[in-house]
Amino acid sequence: MSFLLIYGNGFKALDLPLLNTFFSNTRGIVNVSNSSSDQTLLEGEFHFENEEIWFRLRRDLTCLSMDDRGIGSATLCLLLQEVYPEALKVVDEGYNFELPLSTFKTPEELNRAMLDALG
Repeated sequence: MSFLLIYGNGFKALDLPLLNTFFSNTRGIVNVSNSSSDQTLLEGEFHFENEEIWFRLRRDLTCLSMDDRGIGSATLCLLLQEVYPEALKVVDEGYNFELPLSTFKTPEELNRAMLDALG
């Protein structure tokens, strides 16, 4: 399964209180819990239409990873950018693209850019 990484400028630590508020207040985010993994602090799910996207916050807070590349993952990316005060970027596991989230207005637009970058 493929995955995406969301991160801030220079992989600076993400704002944990803001992320906790985002996870608590965003419709479709469920089952957020602490992780026993050495590298993962929190993990949870985002349910969007027929998609179930698993996400994980790295213990060092440098990035949020998520499964999938569909409209659901693009939606989660843009929902986070809407509430995050700094510009975020998304990259795929193969580093085929690095896209600034603030330049996209809709999940469909972001998803199309990701698919186009993959050829």
